[in-house]
Amino acid sequence: MKIKEKKIGLSLLEVIISIAIMGLLLSICSLILHWACTVSLQSKARGVTGNEALKSIKWLITDLEGTAQESLYIDKDSNDTIRSISFLSSTGDTADMEYTMKLPTAKWKNFVLYYVYPDPKASENYLLIRKTLYNDVVYKYAFVQFIAEPMKSSDVMALCNGDLKITPRNRIVARNIYKLELLDMNENQNSCTLKVITKEKSRTGDVKSEYTGTVQMKNSIKLPY
Repeated sequence: MKIKEKKIGLSLLEVIISIAIMGLLLSICSLILHWACTVSLQSKARGVTGNEALKSIKWLITDLEGTAQESLYIDKDSNDTIRSISFLSSTGDTADMEYTMKLPTAKWKNFVLYYVYPDPKASENYLLIRKTLYNDVVYKYAFVQFIAEPMKSSDVMALCNGDLKITPRNRIVARNIYKLELLDMNENQNSCTLKVITKEKSRTGDVKSEYTGTVQMKNSIKLPY
């Protein structure tokens, strides 16, 4: 009596179907990994540009809070894009603020100048550079009599020279700056609203981040109303 042997193994059709299913699963895994990598890169780019924008606006707001509106000088184009912004600062090497005994005003210790300058490493973006200036001969009212006055436009132009050497009076505050805008100037409230936009390239295109901040210049001579 012959015993019928059980056929072990897969038919050709079963093998083809198995290979097709495996290929489909591998393709799906590849797509998921590619998507995850893209999201990670986009998030990283947003994080970098977002940090630069936030850092820029924080520096500006911190400095502007201690100034007087009477000393504010903003050089901007017809679209309200800021090229430079300068004002008196009541803080020097330390963060301590001093006031005069004769007048209820701050002791001015420096002019602070922020300006944007083309980034040599990224032609479409700008660097945000912060400079300080002290000259009690030219600016006797500000530094001797402590009366707020703006920086002269000629000095602003001379200082916006693209010097990238880091010193105590010259530093790069942020990179990847795309635009710095003045959104509002409220002289009655001694306040202004600024917006910083940053841009960075990624594999999926340009990634932009923006931050807006409103600041009141607390050492203004004129009281807000």
